[in-house]
This record gives sequence, C-alpha cells and structure tokens, in this order.
Amino acid sequence: MLSKIWKGPEAISVWVELVARRKSEISACLDEGNLTMQTTASLMAARQEITRANLAAWDASARAWLQTVDETNQVRQTQLRLVLDNISIPVNNQADLYQSLLKAWTNALVMVENLVAGMPQSVNDGGVLIALSA
Repeated sequence: MLSKIWKGPEAISVWVELVARRKSEISACLDEGNLTMQTTASLMAARQEITRANLAAWDASARAWLQTVDETNQVRQTQLRLVLDNISIPVNNQADLYQSLLKAWTNALVMVENLVAGMPQSVNDGGVLIALSA
C-alpha cells in the first residue's frame, strides 16, 4: 500500500517512522510490565537492527512485485485506476501517520478476509481502495 501511495524516498521515510514507532510501543509494553509470550517475541524482534538501507531494499522489492503484477494485469489495473481516480474518499480521519496507516492496513485486511469468505463489502474507507489497487 505504501508503494502505491508514495514514491520511493517518501515511502522509505514512512517505513523508518513505522519501525521506530512500533519499537517504542513494544518497549513501552516492557516498561509497563505487560510481558506475555507475544510481547516477548515482539521485544526480540524490536531489538533487531533495521537500517534505512534494509527498508529501502524492502520497498524496492515491493515496488518490483507490484510493477510485475500491474504489467501482467494491465487492462484490469487500468480499469481500476480509472474508477479510483474518480472517487474521492479519504483514507481515514487519523491525524497521526502511524495510527492512520495501522487503521488503513487493518481495515484492508478485514475487507480482504471478508471477500475471501464470500461476504459482500461496502467501501467507505480510501485505504481499502488503495489495498485493492495494490
């Protein structure tokens, strides 16, 4: 989704912020004494060094994958882009970038899960539309 929204340098900066915020959230759980097996595993993951170069490689990989898929489905992607370009729905109302992205990702994952389960969907969140295009 980030690769669909922003160009490489901006997306990488967003990734850097996301990683830093998530690491601080995990550290806060530890400081508050809220240790569970899940937070312990998260703490170990948070202690990993994730450099800007690592995130740039991740972003480049995602972009390459999206480009391949978009080229393979060029007609469908063009049709979807024409529809999406004429829709004006905000991603969400979160002012904080980290919270906005988490909400958009969560809503997109729920929507995809519901679609796979055969449940009809109503779109009232621009993040879901970005997810569909990705």
